[in-house]
Amino acid sequence: MTKFNPNLVILERLQAKLAFEHAISGIGIEVCGILGGQTRGNVTHIHAAIPVVNRLNLPDRFESDPASHFSALRIIRANQLEWVGTYHSHPFSPPIPSKLDLQMAQGGGMVDLILGFIDGELSGRFWDFCNKRPIPVTLAGDRFGPFWEIIS
Repeated sequence: MTKFNPNLVILERLQAKLAFEHAISGIGIEVCGILGGQTRGNVTHIHAAIPVVNRLNLPDRFESDPASHFSALRIIRANQLEWVGTYHSHPFSPPIPSKLDLQMAQGGGMVDLILGFIDGELSGRFWDFCNKRPIPVTLAGDRFGPFWEIIS
């Protein structure tokens, strides 16, 4: 059963920058993090992108370190935000869900920001994995440099 299917994601500019910088710092290793914000109706507003340690340290998959994961959740709660999604990078491929991403998808209820490369440039796309199928969601607001592609 799907809890939520967003139509619109609003990502604060600074949080976009932090997530992209985290992805760039990974140097060939997938990075991951938690997104904090608020969901009202079919709109998710992201106020925080909090890095989490990838305990696998691999280029093609991630697994959140439990201590780092719970620390990020505490930060979200301390700022009176909800856990609205996650982000992770694809250091050698486009920001499209991989076969493993689809297998690990938890279903509806959260958005997932995937950061990856398109024509040599780091790009980001949001996805909602309702019913184990990726559904692209629209990013609202100004474009963040050359990175964002609006998906309808």
